[in-house]
Amino acid sequence: MNLVVVKKDAGGWYCGFISHGHAGYAEAGYDIACAGISALTFTAALALDKLTSLKLEVDQDYEKAFFECSWINDPSQLERSNVIIEMMLIGLHEIQKQYPGHLSISELEV
Repeated sequence: MNLVVVKKDAGGWYCGFISHGHAGYAEAGYDIACAGISALTFTAALALDKLTSLKLEVDQDYEKAFFECSWINDPSQLERSNVIIEMMLIGLHEIQKQYPGHLSISELEV
């Protein structure tokens, strides 16, 4: 199962996310659920990089199927960064509905 954890700061604003594990819907290279999750999380990180002035910290390990993107919030970027993460979550929740048991989404206050 793939686990996506969305991190929020004490003010309730998104400040990062982690994606870990394989969806396990199909064998590697043919897993449409895993591909969708990867596309959404990578695109969110790219959008944060290209559409905000946030200083992102990205860590990834392909062998462990691990991807993390985090940042320190900037008041001038809060709305924009939150819209990007909300859009990612809309897509992830749809994958979760269509492929139950292959994706878990949770929030963590940091």
